[in-house]
Amino acid sequence: MAEVSLLRVRYAKRLVRTLSERGYDANGLLRAAELDPAMLEIEDAWMPVSQLSRFIDVAVAETGYKTLGLDAGIKPRRQHSTFSGRVLYSPTLYQALLQVCDSIALEDISAKFRLTREGHDGWMRCGAVDASREAVRQIETYRFAGIVEIIRCAAGPEWLPATLRLQSDADPDIASADLLQGVDIDFGASGLSIAIEPALFSRRMLDVSNLPDRTSRFDTPPIDFPEGVREVVRTQVMARRSTFGSTAAALGIAPRTLQRQLAESDLSYSQLLEFVRIETAKHRLAKNGEPISAIANDLGYKQSTHFSRAFRRVCGLSPSEFRKYQSYRSP
Repeated sequence: MAEVSLLRVRYAKRLVRTLSERGYDANGLLRAAELDPAMLEIEDAWMPVSQLSRFIDVAVAETGYKTLGLDAGIKPRRQHSTFSGRVLYSPTLYQALLQVCDSIALEDISAKFRLTREGHDGWMRCGAVDASREAVRQIETYRFAGIVEIIRCAAGPEWLPATLRLQSDADPDIASADLLQGVDIDFGASGLSIAIEPALFSRRMLDVSNLPDRTSRFDTPPIDFPEGVREVVRTQVMARRSTFGSTAAALGIAPRTLQRQLAESDLSYSQLLEFVRIETAKHRLAKNGEPISAIANDLGYKQSTHFSRAFRRVCGLSPSEFRKYQSYRSP
């Protein structure tokens, strides 16, 4: 069974922020793509690449903003995420780019970067994007801009590659963008490839000793279909949109197909939903003193008694008993 291609919600949020900065109604565009703006509140959560692709199609069609991916991707990453922190803490550019290749699954499961050598140049390559024509253009130029921003931490703020290969078809709007001025672009390639002068690999990265040490409880990427669906359900729960239909729509598949694929793993949607709800509830009960009724409501339970029964069935304790037990365990 194929894995679910996921990426962090922060990617959608960066696109939305860039649209807003240009004066577009980003929330209206999200709703037009059948996405709830509340989903963007948890940046470290996961969303399907297909869901981001639908948003990109709507956003570019409605606004004509052809360089959306480039403009969003080049934004500074110094405090972007735990993943970016590890990359920027690397001693040299070569080690930073290796860190991208080794750790990209913590951010975008579908992006499979690798460093290669061809002729006199080094190349940062990424596999093909499986999406609509417009989404391919925006996603790969977003990735390109992000890699450029990392390389500039060692090569200087004006660095651009001499040669760039893009999966996208030839596009005058992309070719004439400020970030690609003077770059030799080969359109219609098998995937994104960025030429890098070998002399740059030994350059030291800028001093990032003041970067905050960020951690995330979403640091382990989903590795198979059930785990991928579980993370989509988690994001739906956070956005208070946890229905079977909304989850299937987020994955871009028919509800009957989702039901069948879960059954092949001896799972049901109700099992995944209950697992995510109770896991989230345990985290919130242990970390703060918010009312149990508020937690129940946020997680989609119509009544607190329904939440309490479900919690006891899974954990063997009521929510209040679990909270008291956690307080005894705390130092």
